[in-house]
Amino acid sequence: MPIAGRAFGMISLQDNSDKRRSRRFPPDADTLAMWSPGFKSVGIVKDISRGGLGCEYFPLNDDITSKAVIRVDLFVSGAGRIVRELECLVVYDIPLAPLADGIILESRRAGLEFQHLTREQETGIERFIENRTAARESTFRIDDA
Repeated sequence: MPIAGRAFGMISLQDNSDKRRSRRFPPDADTLAMWSPGFKSVGIVKDISRGGLGCEYFPLNDDITSKAVIRVDLFVSGAGRIVRELECLVVYDIPLAPLADGIILESRRAGLEFQHLTREQETGIERFIENRTAARESTFRIDDA
């Protein structure tokens, strides 16, 4: 562990093992995740992989809870809905720091794991990763994701 990390009682990021099976990539265009049916909440996708996604959102109705199963539609700015009704397990759902003093609106971060995808959904996610994320770099192969 680096000396600075020990001095402040922190652990090194290098010491943390990531439990994800797939590499995640940040989208290069505004990408929204909408809880369906009824679009109960809308989140901004921060990263995505073949196995799941991370998003920040403002709860509009009911909060989601860890281990809940929800359905999510993905929308990309300028392209519309790209994948619909992804079944997702909520791996975590945590509050983020307040936006500013006096603002009551709470923002949250959720990690969603894809469950029971159809071939069409898998293809949609793979195309999105290949065409709309940093995975477009020539050194990346979809097998790496």
